[in-house]
Amino acid sequence: MRYSLYCQIHYAFDAKPYVYRLQTTRSRSAPMQRVIAGWIARHRPGTPLNVRVNPAAPNDVVVTSDLPLHQSRTSEEEFLAGTEFFAAAVVFVFLGRRLRGSGRRDAR
Repeated sequence: MRYSLYCQIHYAFDAKPYVYRLQTTRSRSAPMQRVIAGWIARHRPGTPLNVRVNPAAPNDVVVTSDLPLHQSRTSEEEFLAGTEFFAAAVVFVFLGRRLRGSGRRDAR
């Protein structure tokens, strides 16, 4: 089983209300379940957390308060990671085709 923390953070930025859905990375560690449960017990609804808000994208939030696990990536980081994987896939396809093409010439 995997354990993670998922909660909503309500905050205001530039006089507008926002809700951020915080999710942490996952852990298979059974002791981590107790750590997460302890964090939840100490951070009941209404407990203040320190956050940093991206002024250019107020929905992107980084929690600077201690969390039991690392905060999952923001949407921008997910996009960049996906772009990196796509670029790597294109390079591998290109190299595979080049290598396959050079093998045909040697076989003749």
